[in-house]
Amino acid sequence: MKKHDYQTLPLNKGKIMLYDFGMMRLHVYQTNDLMNDMAFILEKKGHGIILEPPYFFENMKELKTYLDLLNLQLDGVVTAYHLTGLFLPQAERRATKKVVEDGQREDDQNMADNFAVTFEKVFDKNIFQIKYFFKTGTTTLGGIKMNIQETAEAFDVEFPEINAIYIHMLGHDCHSIVTGKKQAEEMISRLKNCLQKRYDLILTSHYVPEDLFDAKTKIHYLETLLILAEKSASAEEFQTSMQKKYPQYDGEDYLEMTANFFFPKKHTCRQTISKNQMDELKL
Repeated sequence: MKKHDYQTLPLNKGKIMLYDFGMMRLHVYQTNDLMNDMAFILEKKGHGIILEPPYFFENMKELKTYLDLLNLQLDGVVTAYHLTGLFLPQAERRATKKVVEDGQREDDQNMADNFAVTFEKVFDKNIFQIKYFFKTGTTTLGGIKMNIQETAEAFDVEFPEINAIYIHMLGHDCHSIVTGKKQAEEMISRLKNCLQKRYDLILTSHYVPEDLFDAKTKIHYLETLLILAEKSASAEEFQTSMQKKYPQYDGEDYLEMTANFFFPKKHTCRQTISKNQMDELKL
């Protein structure tokens, strides 16, 4: 299955990219929301699971209508990197314990609160509770085989029956948020693993489905990023170097965030000293 081998189903706001594997179908919902994210429905023999549901109210309503048309028995919602939004609150949500540990829930709530301010009343800032936890390794949900692979941030999901994997971010021709050298090296390692496994599709929350050629492109980007970060003396120099190297890339905000992660600003503590204190220091 090639990344362009899909049928387009236009909706009122977003659209569906439908991949038909015969025994399974993959519905990629491109939200066309303010962050242009993706959500996924995997369907097999009348059962279905949702991977990374949307968190803008308009998209929640639209995807719910589409699900009703499919008339699937929904067996669960898998949330690997995003805990925001109460899409289908009655559905069983599943993640690994790592997702709700290590302070991630607090980080997600802070991020959701910020997005709620930015996007005002169209964004669902609620953080839902996870009651069912995956263990690392192979599992089945809704008759769909999955391989849960924990990462430094959360977990990736391999779908061996369709030779695909879900990771958080790829985006071969745009900037990504990279929190430092360690994360960049881990991302490179995971993408090289994708090359070794020879997946047909690489699914992410923030880009349309991609393939191994795109993974190679991103590996080169990350390796270049590390070289330019090492050569740069400041966030501004690093950001300028990346812009010159990749002038056509979108995601300037992500690049700025990456620059600040690699070159954190130093905060100095200023103390006001009274004239009497200055006189005492002179003694």
